[in-house]
Amino acid sequence: MRCELRHVSHARWLEPIARCRRLSSLSTLAIPRLPTSSTRYLVWPKGWKWRKTVQASRRRPRKKEATAFCRNRFSLFPGEGDFFGPILIINSKMKYIKEKTTWSVLLGCVALITINGCGNQQSTPSEGADVKTIPSFSLAWSEYPSWSVFGVADMTGVINGKKGELGPVEEKWGVDIELKEAEYDPCLAMYGAGQCDAVCITNMDILSPATGRPGVMILPTSTSDGADACLVTADIKSIQDLKGKKVYGLEKSVSEYCFVRNLELLNQKEEDFEFANMDPGAAALAMQQKQAAQQAIVVWNPFVMETLGKREDVRVLFDSTKIPNEIIDSVVVAKASLEKKGGEAFACAVIEAYYEVNKALADTAKRDETLIAIGEKFSNLGL
Repeated sequence: MRCELRHVSHARWLEPIARCRRLSSLSTLAIPRLPTSSTRYLVWPKGWKWRKTVQASRRRPRKKEATAFCRNRFSLFPGEGDFFGPILIINSKMKYIKEKTTWSVLLGCVALITINGCGNQQSTPSEGADVKTIPSFSLAWSEYPSWSVFGVADMTGVINGKKGELGPVEEKWGVDIELKEAEYDPCLAMYGAGQCDAVCITNMDILSPATGRPGVMILPTSTSDGADACLVTADIKSIQDLKGKKVYGLEKSVSEYCFVRNLELLNQKEEDFEFANMDPGAAALAMQQKQAAQQAIVVWNPFVMETLGKREDVRVLFDSTKIPNEIIDSVVVAKASLEKKGGEAFACAVIEAYYEVNKALADTAKRDETLIAIGEKFSNLGL
């Protein structure tokens, strides 16, 4: 509220003139109308109602008359000396407005604090709700042509194998894929112990862990067509020369299966041969170093290609070309993980990542680059 008071001189007395700007209850404020000769000094606010008052005399009123006038007309405190009725009215109204304004301000502050407080309390869950929780799953994989695809997918940015970081495919499906690279046997151990949600594994190797942890094959990645092989040194001329000697490889795995199946095809009895358990990487390294004990091993790529490349006197006695479509390389997801929130989306993301790399292989402009990336660690393609 803004009020201005000014005085206009008349004959023998002063008349206070109030000029107020309209605000809330001031629109009903009653100010006595001055004589016609005084109105030329006033600016009348729009919408104000002025009460008709007793015609003021030009002579200076006595103290008693002014007091009676103020009491009778406005029921306010009597003025002293000159005619101060309008001032008393304004002072009274101002006091009333000030009290109302004080309470209004207090109530307004309380309301703002309450609203602000509630807003802050409500914003916390809202902000938390905006941050979407991305379910995270892990995939254990080892070096093998059709499984190294996932390593290439990570290298080329199709997915991001680090936990908590997302690639385009992961963002599309709303899941986080963590890649865990290890040797084949440790991958099987991780899966069996529940340390990963999915594993790159063959169709027959999943049978053993499936007894304790049911799984679902979501993606066949390849079939073995010569990738699993029995390597022998120059001293081994035929299958008969293996009798009485140890053949090293990972027992109860695809290596032992390949060995036994080829014995059957060659009309040999399994009990006439000894299959000794040994990690394929260690077995291949021992043969490459020309250790006398390892004259025959059954391993898969990349160990087959590495060993043949480092020893000219080593050859393939038989391989998986004799048993086409029997050894299927795949990705298996634990059934419990598949049933989790985001489990199916995780499976879809893994499948899409695999086929995105296959698209690059089919593209003549990207084929060589992708093949080099796939075989970077083991194949020494020399492209």
